[in-house]
Amino acid sequence: DVICGYLAGDVEKFCKEKNINTIFNPFYDVSGMGMTLWVASDALKDGFISIYSDILFESDVISGMMGVKHDIVLVVKRGNLRAEAEKVVTDNNVIKKIGKVSDNNWNAEFIGISKFSKNGSKKLLDEIHKMSKQTIDISFIAVIKKLIDDGEIIGFYDVSDGKFIDIDFPDDLKRAEKLF
Repeated sequence: DVICGYLAGDVEKFCKEKNINTIFNPFYDVSGMGMTLWVASDALKDGFISIYSDILFESDVISGMMGVKHDIVLVVKRGNLRAEAEKVVTDNNVIKKIGKVSDNNWNAEFIGISKFSKNGSKKLLDEIHKMSKQTIDISFIAVIKKLIDDGEIIGFYDVSDGKFIDIDFPDDLKRAEKLF
């Protein structure tokens, strides 16, 4: 399933041609990614992989991530942290902290790919449901941070040596064309 909001008509048309199901988030322009996932709760309840739409990567990233035996796994890259990146602190094969704040305490960045087992999906969706009683502007990072704060174990897969790129700026697109 592809969850869409912005330019949904174009995405739905493309997906229909490929026989891919789409789910529309009618709140996309006023909500965060957490609410986008909540809108698709039925499709996600048995576990899922989430990929930010602006990430290009080698397919072995997915197989490597799937080999990590935690209910929730985020793909991270260590070193050379970008200012705009969602940063994490890793220790003993788990993520201890996550956020957007820039300081010297972070040792990796979340690249926008994650895995949720059936149990992990339930925990994520339950937390989004609780948070949605306060606001629908719920970021993915806020939900993961709350789960960590509540003692949930979040694993990670490190792709520091792998080929991937987050396309945020025109120069990123040029680098992606060369890399892939």
